[in-house]
Amino acid sequence: MSGNEIVILFFGVLAPSKGVSVLIDAFSKLKNLKLVKLVIAGYPSKHIDLKKIFDLIEGCSLADRIILDLRYIPNEEVPSIFKISDFVVYPYLSSTQSGSVQVAYSFGKPVVASRIGGLPEVVEDGKSGMLVEPNDPGDLAEKLDFMIDNADLRLRMGNYGKELSETKFSWDSIA
Repeated sequence: MSGNEIVILFFGVLAPSKGVSVLIDAFSKLKNLKLVKLVIAGYPSKHIDLKKIFDLIEGCSLADRIILDLRYIPNEEVPSIFKISDFVVYPYLSSTQSGSVQVAYSFGKPVVASRIGGLPEVVEDGKSGMLVEPNDPGDLAEKLDFMIDNADLRLRMGNYGKELSETKFSWDSIA
C-alpha cells in the first residue's frame, strides 16, 4: 500500500451477519476508488460462503483494491493492522454488540457502523464515527466517501473514540 491511500479496515470474524457482501458492494460504488484500499481481516466462520465473497470481488473488478487476510489474527498482530487503517467499518446486518468497536477506539480509529442492535449506544454518530442503515450499500458508500473526504474529521472522531476507550469504556468504568 502506498502512503497516499486511505485504508478502510473490516476486522473480526467473518460471518453472514457481518455484512461483508454489503461492504464490498458499497466499496465498489465509491467516488474515488483509486485512492482507497479495503482490508478485510478475520477468521471466516463455517457459515460464510467465501466463494461468494471472492466472486463478488472479482465481479466488481476489485481484486487490486481489496486485501483479504482470512485467518485468526494473533493478538500481537492486531496493533499493526489497526495502525495502517484510517478508519474501521462494521456493516453488520444483525448484532447485539461488537467488542471490535472498542478495539478500534483504543487505537484512535473512528468507525462506520450499522444502526443496529447496541451499536448506536457505543457509536456516537458524528462524534466517534458514523451510523448507517443496515443492508444499505448506497448509504454505506455515501458515509465511506464522506469519511474518505474528511481527514480532519477522521482525526477528531478517532481522538474522541480514544477518549471514550479510556473513560466510558475503560475496564474501571465497566467494572
